[in-house]
Amino acid sequence: KSLWPIRATIAEISMPLRDWKSAVMLFGAWLASTKPPRDS
Repeated sequence: KSLWPIRATIAEISMPLRDWKSAVMLFGAWLASTKPPRDS
């Protein structure tokens, strides 16, 4: 099994701040033997 992080950024953050790596947040994790679907 693999653990895949589900990360996202908030779109309402102004552009210079949104591009920083520290602005990316962990919203969940996918634990499975397959990759998570990209369309969901």
